[in-house]
Amino acid sequence: EEVTPLALQKVLYFIKGFSKPILKEEIFNDSAEAWVHGPVYKEIYDCFSYYKYNNINYSNILKDYDYNLTEEEKQYIKEISLLFGCYNGNVLKEMSHLTEPWLKARSGLKDDESSNRFIEDKDMDDYFKKICKKYSIKNIKDISKYSNDLFKNAIDKLNLKK
Repeated sequence: EEVTPLALQKVLYFIKGFSKPILKEEIFNDSAEAWVHGPVYKEIYDCFSYYKYNNINYSNILKDYDYNLTEEEKQYIKEISLLFGCYNGNVLKEMSHLTEPWLKARSGLKDDESSNRFIEDKDMDDYFKKICKKYSIKNIKDISKYSNDLFKNAIDKLNLKK
């Protein structure tokens, strides 16, 4: 229910990542850039950046918009949002930093070095296909095994930074 622009970007990353293996097609065709704080969909970032670190007020934004999504796509987005949206932006950032597509796109850059390199769609497809195989993910509900493991690894990484 409470989502900052940082969290939104990371949830979108996982929504897109699992869409091909689960829905058999991309839910949207935008590519993320590999920014310092994780994957960013620039057009969406520009729309919500004025919220800065505050929660996005969806009631004003979503009420009259027709998204042209199927019921299956709506349910998919809802489920992925529940699996990943329960974490705050900083945890989601660390979770995204553990994924191969983001790491590959950031290869050779310093941790704090700005970049607008794109995360390649093929890298996304290969990684999330591999994750689905590793975790025996056949449907949306199965993704919780992966999200739980990724969360634990992100928390361990955050604890090491302290």
